[in-house]
Amino acid sequence: MDITASSGTGDLHKGHGVAFADLGNSGTEDILVSMGGATPGDAHAFRVLENPGNKNDWLSIKLVGVKTDRSAIGARIKVTVENDGRAARSIYRTVGSGGSFGASPLQQHIGLGKSAKMTDLEVWWPASNTRQNFSSVGVNQFIEVKEFAKKYTKLERKPFRLDGAKAVAARETGSATQNQDGTKSSSAGKK
Repeated sequence: MDITASSGTGDLHKGHGVAFADLGNSGTEDILVSMGGATPGDAHAFRVLENPGNKNDWLSIKLVGVKTDRSAIGARIKVTVENDGRAARSIYRTVGSGGSFGASPLQQHIGLGKSAKMTDLEVWWPASNTRQNFSSVGVNQFIEVKEFAKKYTKLERKPFRLDGAKAVAARETGSATQNQDGTKSSSAGKK
């Protein structure tokens, strides 16, 4: 099914790289696209397409290698999940950046579907050839799994809007906004 038009992701310019990441810590993956060509006359804007979200459950896993490289390249994740009393199913991920013309984060975002119950999380580490298993892992959270650790760690990540509600209000009213360095800038007359 082609959802290019209904999702608002269509573009007439050629794309040179794409990545998927949860930029706003919202539990949904956003899309980042590098547009345009290699010559200055063919350059075009970089696109960030914010995912409006849904009611599906998810899990975001950051792996930290000890014997395996710290980034956990090549580690394999298997998540076993049940949805609304249906038969269990498994979801697989292999840690890697995902490409040469667009690289996604090493942290693995796994969509679980609606009303998900995770029954098992398994991580296989390539350098040590070891497996870790965790049962009854909660959904809709960020976790870190360290090679050889007996328990995973829940990570606190506060969600935020990509456009920033204050920045939007300032653009609409033309009022001044505070920059990260504490200085104020006016957006009056800017589009």
